Amino acid sequence: MREATNESLRFLEEMRNEIERKLGAMRVGQGSTTITLPLDSVDITARAVGRVVEVTLTQVFKNPYSEHLEAEYVFPLAGCSSVNGFKMHVGGRTVIGTIQERRLAREEYNRALSEGKRASLLEQERDDVFTMQVGNIPPQEKITVELTYTEKLEFFENGTTELRLPLVVAPRYIPGTALSREQV
Repeated sequence: MREATNESLRFLEEMRNEIERKLGAMRVGQGSTTITLPLDSVDITARAVGRVVEVTLTQVFKNPYSEHLEAEYVFPLAGCSSVNGFKMHVGGRTVIGTIQERRLAREEYNRALSEGKRASLLEQERDDVFTMQVGNIPPQEKITVELTYTEKLEFFENGTTELRLPLVVAPRYIPGTALSREQV
């Protein structure tokens, strides 16, 4: 019976990982383990004018734990996107993002955390991957993240266009160090 239970738990864990991979996840590092905060809801609103679309992505997460947490969320956007708005609502407060030089933004974020304030930091890692850090998430609180971005839509010969909403950061090929051996 114990083996069947372990197999069921593995199956449920695989299902949970598959759902997280498709919908995004906010993760917290606790020592050598990673805790995933549950995704409560997702709302996507898009408004197109000509070949430009403005998309607002709203995601709600919850801290089900009994301690304040700092979490990280990595999410993809199309390579031709431009983030132009960021808000985080948590514990009855709203944090509105401003654009700053990376070093100054990180210093301000760390200062806010050390003062016990709620803070978030949104950084562009690559042209199509953004990382968000959220600090001092109160226990049992919901975290609402609202990201607004614009994107130029591709125009096809038949007069149509399409909007793709990537929800998964796919693994990338990153070349390693060349082996020291004779060339073939």
